[in-house]
Amino acid sequence: MSGGNSVGAGFRIRALSEADLPHARGVHRKAFGAFLGIPPEKFRPSADCLGPRWRMWKNGGLVALDGDRLIGSGLLMHWGAGCILGPLTVDPDAWGRGVARQLAGAMMDIIDAAQFEWAGLFTHPQSPMHVRLYEEFGFSMQRITAVQSKAISGAIPLASSALFSTFCEAEKMRCLTSLRALSDTIWPGLDWRREVQSVDHEKLGDTALLWSGDQLDGFAVIHVGKDSEASENEALVKVSAIRHGVGNGKRFSRLLSLIDTAAVHLGSAKVVAGTNTGRHEAYRMMRAHGYRTDVNGVAMFRPAADIYNQTGRFVIDDWR
Repeated sequence: MSGGNSVGAGFRIRALSEADLPHARGVHRKAFGAFLGIPPEKFRPSADCLGPRWRMWKNGGLVALDGDRLIGSGLLMHWGAGCILGPLTVDPDAWGRGVARQLAGAMMDIIDAAQFEWAGLFTHPQSPMHVRLYEEFGFSMQRITAVQSKAISGAIPLASSALFSTFCEAEKMRCLTSLRALSDTIWPGLDWRREVQSVDHEKLGDTALLWSGDQLDGFAVIHVGKDSEASENEALVKVSAIRHGVGNGKRFSRLLSLIDTAAVHLGSAKVVAGTNTGRHEAYRMMRAHGYRTDVNGVAMFRPAADIYNQTGRFVIDDWR
């Protein structure tokens, strides 16, 4: 469904609007609280997992309504040639009515209409219900994704060129061009510029930049503070990567240190960052750098493939 309304059994699906966001956030927390067996307010406290994603690509947001009551929502992140589906959540009071299936089907229509080459998502491997739902729409389980964290402290001066926010508009445009070229070395057609621009425009944190002279070697989009996807007192690495090629390991080690420094600079005492275990070198290096796993999920792709979850790709990303 690329536009208009879709009607299910006693509910309808339409595009998400800004006025829907407070209600969608409430359902999101309520749903995950029920699934995890915790109070809704304990699930990723103070984080806004919906607003930034919707504003980044408004065509990718849907809601399910029972009359005037919002009972579910789903979002897509536009990453160039591919997209990430999620979160998709349904009010526990409406579980069992086929709402998730109707929402997922409508989101597949958006994916197909936009002609994405691939779609990915993060879900719970311990839940056959979640896995079966997405398998119905052509997704296949791949590797485990580890959402990790580490405590950080200390203050190291940052170079003036290390944060995207310090650049003038012309410099930002040149940097975005370099970032697009870097992304292409990870997987053809990948494009993370929307993530960088969203954080910059909405003041949701900053993007740390790793340079070798005039060449961009790596970057890290970091969410911090109110209205971002990060919980209170944490820095969330939404997406981060180094230029693929000879010297990957050294560049990634430098990037991990830069993330620590940037997170402290942004006022955080904890970094949250995840990587798929298909990128096993990146996972091992993060462990050696002090990260420890908090949550395991599983990556699913449509069509079945590893995409960039493979040897030699040093990427951190959060699909939750």
